[in-house]
Amino acid sequence: MRRYQRRALFGGSIFLTVMVLATFGFAVVSIVRAYVDNERRELEIEGRKIISEFVKAEIAVRSSVHLAEMVWNQTPPAAADAVARFHESGGRLVQQPASGTSALIVGRPAADIARSDLERFIALANYAADTTAATVTAQGFAFSAYLYTPQHDLAALVPVKWPDEAQLDAALADRAALFDALTRNADGPIEPVAITDPSGLRAARWTGPYRNPLTGLPATRLSTYALDAGGKPFAVFVYEAPLALTTRLLSIDHFGGTFAITDHAGMLVAAGKGGADRPEVLAAVQEPGAGSGPGIAFRRAANGVHVVSAPIGLTGWRLSYAYTWGDVLAGVWPQIRWTPVVTLGLIALLWSLLWWYNKRVFAPMLERSERAAEIEHLNRLLIETAPVGLGVIDAHSGRPMLRSPAMVDVAGNVVTEAPSLSAEIVRRFASGGGDGPMHGDIALPTRDGSHVDLAVRLTQARYQNADVLVAAFTDVTDKKRTEQALREAKQAADAARRAADEANRAKSTFLATMSHEIRTPLNAILGNLELVRRMALPPQAEERLQVVGASSNALLGIISDVLDFSKIEAGHMAIESIPFDPAAVVAEVAAIFAPVAQEKGLQFDCIVERDHLASHYLGDPTRIRQIAANLLSNAVKFTDAGDVLIEIYAKEDAAAQPGIVIGVSDSGIGMSEEQQARLFEPFAQADSTITRRFGGSGLGLALCRRLVALMGGSIELRSAPGDGSQFTVRLPLAPCAAPLPAADAADNAIADATSNTVASPGLKVLAVDDQAPNRELIRMQLETLGYQVDLAGNGSEALRRFNEGSYDLLLTDLSMPGMDGCALARCLREQGVGVPIVAMTAHAEVEEHRRCTEAGIDAVLVKPVLLDTLDRTLRRLLRAEAPATARAASGEGIGAGRLPEKVRAALFDSTHGLLASLRAAAEPPVPEALLRDLHALRGMFAMIRETGVVESCAHLEQQVKRDDLEELPAALERLATLAQETLARRSV
Repeated sequence: MRRYQRRALFGGSIFLTVMVLATFGFAVVSIVRAYVDNERRELEIEGRKIISEFVKAEIAVRSSVHLAEMVWNQTPPAAADAVARFHESGGRLVQQPASGTSALIVGRPAADIARSDLERFIALANYAADTTAATVTAQGFAFSAYLYTPQHDLAALVPVKWPDEAQLDAALADRAALFDALTRNADGPIEPVAITDPSGLRAARWTGPYRNPLTGLPATRLSTYALDAGGKPFAVFVYEAPLALTTRLLSIDHFGGTFAITDHAGMLVAAGKGGADRPEVLAAVQEPGAGSGPGIAFRRAANGVHVVSAPIGLTGWRLSYAYTWGDVLAGVWPQIRWTPVVTLGLIALLWSLLWWYNKRVFAPMLERSERAAEIEHLNRLLIETAPVGLGVIDAHSGRPMLRSPAMVDVAGNVVTEAPSLSAEIVRRFASGGGDGPMHGDIALPTRDGSHVDLAVRLTQARYQNADVLVAAFTDVTDKKRTEQALREAKQAADAARRAADEANRAKSTFLATMSHEIRTPLNAILGNLELVRRMALPPQAEERLQVVGASSNALLGIISDVLDFSKIEAGHMAIESIPFDPAAVVAEVAAIFAPVAQEKGLQFDCIVERDHLASHYLGDPTRIRQIAANLLSNAVKFTDAGDVLIEIYAKEDAAAQPGIVIGVSDSGIGMSEEQQARLFEPFAQADSTITRRFGGSGLGLALCRRLVALMGGSIELRSAPGDGSQFTVRLPLAPCAAPLPAADAADNAIADATSNTVASPGLKVLAVDDQAPNRELIRMQLETLGYQVDLAGNGSEALRRFNEGSYDLLLTDLSMPGMDGCALARCLREQGVGVPIVAMTAHAEVEEHRRCTEAGIDAVLVKPVLLDTLDRTLRRLLRAEAPATARAASGEGIGAGRLPEKVRAALFDSTHGLLASLRAAAEPPVPEALLRDLHALRGMFAMIRETGVVESCAHLEQQVKRDDLEELPAALERLATLAQETLARRSV
């Protein structure tokens, strides 16, 4: 059906298209025919005009010659002086009669010319000059003229354009050639063959183009005889028409083709405008047998060009008009240019209407009929192949009209109140009421005693002129069972989560309690050990106290690591984000471990790249210090010989985000890949012998990895057995502006500035703690530092003492029964008390410090609190110099003053050795050795805070890197002198 419809529709359209195209062709042919006929008519008119111009020229020439004959027969001879000048000039004479047109008379060399003939010829030349000027004026022909005797011994030339002297001399240099050019052409003599033509008129002959020997201009020539009274020729008159004039006559703009003139031999004389650019047209005009006979000839040349030609009077020349079909098309195009557009428009409109009619009428009708059959077939296929229960049910009787196999299976397995499953579904739908779609779950018993759950969806429709219900259901029995199992599992998971939350809360409480309960007795132990060490003791007792102190500090480190790790595991570890100087943090850690490394004989270096490192970053300095200390401690511990290096520099990550890198490397025992795989696990060592050989809990690196992860960074390890290890920590920290001078810096500056002034009067401190041993320890520490101390056992007592007396500072424990340290601080601040308040706590969490700040507490000290820490804190807050007794009791240090004997001796030996090595490496220069020894020397003096030597070493390192080695020996001597003077100064 669709094929027949398309044949009829498109066949008729093709027929109409052919008819339109045929009409277009007929119209074009008619227009072309009319154009060609019109061209021929106009061509005949223009041809006559051109021929008449040639006839007009012949008439003018015959008139001039007739008058010349009268002059020849009647005019007296020329003056005798003209003949004399002719002979004097070597047979040449220029005459200029009254008309102003000059004439040149030339004689052939060695010609025997009678004087009377010469005189008459000169007179005739004067007349010819006058008549030529008059003819040009009267007839409008711009032509030259010349005449010569039949014997070719005299010639007179009257050019319209007079040649210059150079042209004249060149033409007269060869008289024979000049006479040949004037009297002959390629075919022979140019004069007419006969005196008269067949019509009885004086014969005139046209000859093809030649170049005038005087002016060099191309021209065509018309020649005729002049007769004397006896009818004998006495001269041949020749008139020249410029070739440009002939071409201008042929350049007719309203013709599309090309005009041309050919001579009696078929050679081209002149062509109209554009002829030079159309060689195929000129070839057709000159084709042999191009035209003959007196009438107009029409022919088609071998190259397809059409030629129309006609003779030009009695000249023997032919006027031709050549055109191509392209010329015809160009001529008719203005008439037919809209015809193709209209034709194509009609065809496009025809096919557009056809397409629209086919799309809007024929195709929809056919598609509707086909779709109806396809839908019916598809519906049956869908229902018959559906993997779910699907059917069409009569809405009134419940009879299934179409059913899927799944619906048949379920209907045969369930037990229903209605006669069939379909009727049961209709009954339940009727009981549900409503006309819209219905969906719900129904449970039906099965014949085997179990039940099945069905998710049913119904909607109303029309099928075979009856009201029907389209029913679809799926067996959701397994889904129901799974949902029940998930509900039970969720309840169990909720219970487990609640138990885990309770366990976490219990763990947090346990951690807080353990932190307080363990750090509190450790505070008492370490504090008392510090006080006892300040007493005068026997050497053996001092050594034992050092062992006890070292063990207590190790125990404190292990407890801190365990508590920190537990807080991270419980998700209670908070990371600060405050401005700090990471270079200063790393330098402090390096200063702590440098003596230990030197005591083991290790080369210890700390490198800080200040060129790209910002002065301050946002981060947690405490945790970064903890990471650096753990890594550096391991490096020193596991290295028996060689070197240990810690460095810090700035580096962007792959996303061009700023950050810092801390690297710690050593030349220690190294690790295999298997050992590295479990290194960062908690309580794990590289192997089982590590704990026995070096000690440690195995928590340090695990804690480092978790702290780095909390800060969004990464830690990497490269190691090999026997080659040492390299740890690289990358932290994404953002640079920030340096903070305003903090109270610490200001107070330290004040303390430094007043270090040599008179001690302030005794300051009074109120110390509060609920534990009697702690109170006693605090009292002894404060009295050792030179302060007056009052004690209070709880917050209420401390509040009463403040109201009764006056104190310069309050030192309180935080965890006390009743009124704790924060509550005490808030009460005092509310009463307007402005003295500094220092809290001591066993909790190191950031939240604890923040809570203290909000309560008005000025400083928080984490137990155990040692004398140096307590002294620095109190001095900072009290804005005063330490009491004199405290200065007397302060311990030795290497940052200032006299160096300890062991440190001084080690520095002296190392300095002496390094200076000797530097002198040897300077001559000849060995840059690698120089940089290594200068770096080592700078690190040694940096530990004892001697910036002068440090800066000199740094300057020399830059000098070596720039390869500026000429002044190096002298600079090394200055450095040696400075180092020795510094050591001597620090020895007294």
